[in-house]
Amino acid sequence: MAGALNVRCVITEEGRAEECQVSKYIPELDRWVIAKLEGASFVPATYRGMPVRSSYLFDLRFDVPEAPGRWRPPLDPSQIDACKGTKAQGCMAAALGLLSPDGGTREVDRASRLLGAACAAGLPAACRRLDESFQAPRLLDDVSPPPASGFAGAEGDIVCWISAMGHAHDCRGPGSAPAGWFIERLPGARFAPAIFEGEPFETEYVVRFSFRRY
Repeated sequence: MAGALNVRCVITEEGRAEECQVSKYIPELDRWVIAKLEGASFVPATYRGMPVRSSYLFDLRFDVPEAPGRWRPPLDPSQIDACKGTKAQGCMAAALGLLSPDGGTREVDRASRLLGAACAAGLPAACRRLDESFQAPRLLDDVSPPPASGFAGAEGDIVCWISAMGHAHDCRGPGSAPAGWFIERLPGARFAPAIFEGEPFETEYVVRFSFRRY
């Protein structure tokens, strides 16, 4: 997923970054960025020709892919209940049957949900199958509102269908204004579709929005 990382540092007279603080996070990336900034050299600000300490905001943007091997399809309570306990093995068997039918079209999305429910029930083989054969969709664009929108600090989850061509549709989420704004723009955003053994397929996906504070 595309993301933004805001880091404010003090740039010393010697051109070193100190006292760096992150105001917009990307998990597992902020510490690495701060270490790189504090190890770098900068041209300091000057006043009347002399270097001075100053505060500087680094506005950094990244395309952060989903961590491989951790996608789980969205499930409703009925799907989870249907695969609990001793029924988990049967759900996995049904999923494998849908992925390798004797003729006809594979029902990959339904199979992924059965595997997800079996995995949630604690069946390691179902989790491994998801990890080895499936890749999650991911948002490729940075969908951020303008600074004057008043959405700074808003966050939440939106569930969309992502087509095999990478288009979002039938999105739903909280009834807040930031969520509504985000939902309106997702159909025009670019997604990488879900992949099963190298082939794209349509599935539901949870898209998280977190608008930075300015």
